[in-house]
Amino acid sequence: MLFSPFTNKVITNYKKYGLTLNSIIFFMMLILIPEIDTIIKRAVFVISIIILLSILFIVHKRYIPNTIIFLSDTKPSLWKRMWPSILSWIISVTSTLFAGWLFNYLTKEP
Repeated sequence: MLFSPFTNKVITNYKKYGLTLNSIIFFMMLILIPEIDTIIKRAVFVISIIILLSILFIVHKRYIPNTIIFLSDTKPSLWKRMWPSILSWIISVTSTLFAGWLFNYLTKEP
């Protein structure tokens, strides 16, 4: 309670509830698998999504802090306060676009 005004709510909710764009990517993968023709293409798609989600998890765990504590009297800039959320969104949106491109590539007729 003491630190709640200083926590990053988006990242806290991500770690607490886990339902984010990453989960949506996984559920969409499960829904879209029947659209992919061969078992090889399906395996490529599933393995790619699992690797992508693993990378996202590792990046969030290592590089995006859950809490940032500023120990100075000066108020931190907007960028210093917002960079974890911005980086998280950029990574999630980029991975979503890649997953969409991969699905489109695998379902195109030759």
